[in-house]
Amino acid sequence: MRIQPDGSSSVLLDGSDALFAGTALEYDAETGLLWVSSPDFLGTEVGGRKIHRPHRVAVVDPTAATVLWSTEVPEGGFVNDIALDGDGGVYLTDSSLGCVWHLPKPGAAFERFADSPLLKSTGIGPAGIARAPDGTLFVGLYDEGTLVRISEKGHVTSLATAAVVQNPDGLELTDDGRLLVVEGAIDSCLLYTSDAADDLLCVD
Repeated sequence: MRIQPDGSSSVLLDGSDALFAGTALEYDAETGLLWVSSPDFLGTEVGGRKIHRPHRVAVVDPTAATVLWSTEVPEGGFVNDIALDGDGGVYLTDSSLGCVWHLPKPGAAFERFADSPLLKSTGIGPAGIARAPDGTLFVGLYDEGTLVRISEKGHVTSLATAAVVQNPDGLELTDDGRLLVVEGAIDSCLLYTSDAADDLLCVD
């Protein structure tokens, strides 16, 4: 869906085998391309069984309204959220394999950028992701309720917070260094941290 400044809207792309769902999108102003995660999270009921198509990642030219490239996620993974790498590629959280992938450009092979026990979950794992200007990544594990920090070399460490986060999902960094976290639980709010990222507060 494309929404204009005046509030009018139109369909940018209809669903297809290349792009049939979406949990996240990121527009890269440098390349003019739109990255979309397309997991078949809900699946389709067939003969009493839930069937899931292989999850995909796609790159869209929003000006021409065309899918330029689309591919399956390796190893049956479930790509959830996207962060631009600042150089034409993206980092992708994988909620089922418990890792962070890197795609340096459209058409490139998936690279496992970060893989640590701190990214593993018994349910839905890494979800929201945000990248700081220095290359540091912040990731929320949805079912675990934890946040982690990933260095530009892929080293994963826990991000201690004073409050427990219920289902951390969307993440965003502010210009002054605070981390905003969307709490996806039923009783939820918008959370933020200070520069030290240790005093998580609810701002509703």
